[in-house]
Amino acid sequence: MVVTMGTQYCSWLLRFLLPSLWEAEVAISAAALLAATVALLVILDQTTPTISSPPSSPTTEVYGRDSHSRCRRQRRSRAKRSNKALAEPGRASEIEIAADGSPSRGTTTAYAIKVELVSAKYLIGANLNGTSEPYAVISLGRQKRFTSMVPSSRNPVWGEGFNFLVAELPAEVTITIYDWDNVCKCKVIGSVTLAILGKDETGATWYDLDSRSGSIRYKFTSFWNRNRTFRSLETALQSYRATLDAEKQVRSHLLPNGESMNVISSRTDNIKTEDRSIELAITYQPFINEHVLVDVTSNTFPGTPEKFFTVILGDNAMFFQQYRDARKDTDLKLSKWHVSDVYGGNFREVTFRSLCNSPLCPPDTAVTELQRASFSKDKRNLIYETKQQAHDVPFGSYFEIHCRWSLRTTSSSTCQVDIKIGVNMKKWCILQSKIKSGATDEYRREVCKILEAASDYALKAESNDPASDDTVATSSA
Repeated sequence: MVVTMGTQYCSWLLRFLLPSLWEAEVAISAAALLAATVALLVILDQTTPTISSPPSSPTTEVYGRDSHSRCRRQRRSRAKRSNKALAEPGRASEIEIAADGSPSRGTTTAYAIKVELVSAKYLIGANLNGTSEPYAVISLGRQKRFTSMVPSSRNPVWGEGFNFLVAELPAEVTITIYDWDNVCKCKVIGSVTLAILGKDETGATWYDLDSRSGSIRYKFTSFWNRNRTFRSLETALQSYRATLDAEKQVRSHLLPNGESMNVISSRTDNIKTEDRSIELAITYQPFINEHVLVDVTSNTFPGTPEKFFTVILGDNAMFFQQYRDARKDTDLKLSKWHVSDVYGGNFREVTFRSLCNSPLCPPDTAVTELQRASFSKDKRNLIYETKQQAHDVPFGSYFEIHCRWSLRTTSSSTCQVDIKIGVNMKKWCILQSKIKSGATDEYRREVCKILEAASDYALKAESNDPASDDTVATSSA
């Protein structure tokens, strides 16, 4: 039995180690095919004629060195020209590019264009929270460049430059603004097409986007500040006036009286003309929305508009401090009045925490109030405007309360005060009619109390009565 098992094991081992007849045939055929292929390649390699290069003559070597030196000089000149074109942003520069790198062939002319996208403003809020994640795609023909994405901004600032090469001018550059979205398809906010008409086109200007909304204006870059320029003109005009005054004093001693008066009158007319031109050129943005204002009250204030500003609104006035303390408002912070280059007149910011009386609101809320005051030239009229927003109340970011106090001098000791208020909805909501009516009624009572307390405070301040604090507290209650 043991012998039988050993015989079976040996036969199984031989079958495992030795290939079968079919496997041996396949292996032999593959080896024969490989050998035939190698032999064929060797025969073809031996029969192919060898191309040998002729020995180079001295003339050929000199020409080769000369051509190489010319190629190097052309590459250096092209590098210098291309670097110059890229070093001057916002212009199209002409450069020469050798076709196929060969100096014997003709050269083609190309233009290097650098487009710098600085910023955008007044973009629509594509997201539900009123913001956008804008990025720009700048294309010229088949060339495309992408800017970075600015998160949660309607006024993005990029300051990124991109280079393009075109064969001829004019060329058109298309800038498309998208709202980035990692879930849905990116939305197109707007686009604009710029024409590059010729070389040396520099400067940054604003361009309107072709927006589908059609009601919001989009612009691109501008480094020119209009208000700052006019302030420089005013300074130059003041220097010019001082020079004319000095000339008047000199000419009054040198010229006859009649001739001196003619010179002075002509100079004065020129100054008045320049003053009028500057005043007409300076325009300011509206501080509040006049379309939402409605008349609230009209009353008399015991003092002139200048007195109202000094006693009630001045930096050293204590009226608002005492009024807010009487209403149990906390964390009052009043900034100093300063000149506003955007809205004109004087401007300051007031923040405090005010108590809430509505059951739907928290016990108190943070309030920001922006104030603007502007006098007429003769100081007889005063426009006092406020823009107030409560941050912690429901839908507080959806609306602002706008108010305008118009003070007009009626006598040497009184002025007429007309007050208008309105609710400016920054966003639409389903409860906006209820918000407008409730906020208007509440703020109407507020401004009437402020006017009453201000009148009593001014009378007490004029008589220097220490009981003015109690008067403010009683009026604001």
